[in-house]
Amino acid sequence: MGRYAVLGPCVVGDLHYAQVPAEPIEADDTLAAALVAAGVLAPVDAGADEVDPQDEHPARSRRRPATKD
Repeated sequence: MGRYAVLGPCVVGDLHYAQVPAEPIEADDTLAAALVAAGVLAPVDAGADEVDPQDEHPARSRRRPATKD
């Protein structure tokens, strides 16, 4: 068993996650392996309380770099 952050809608065993829960879930590592590979679960370190899904895919800045005149 391990702790995983849900990054997108998925089914883990008998549980359906239509929305992403705020807290990590516990799941069997064998079941979770395919979902981690698919990108809908992310393992959570034992010492960490939460994983922010935005940390996995940081947004790019839309601002243009400053130009020298």
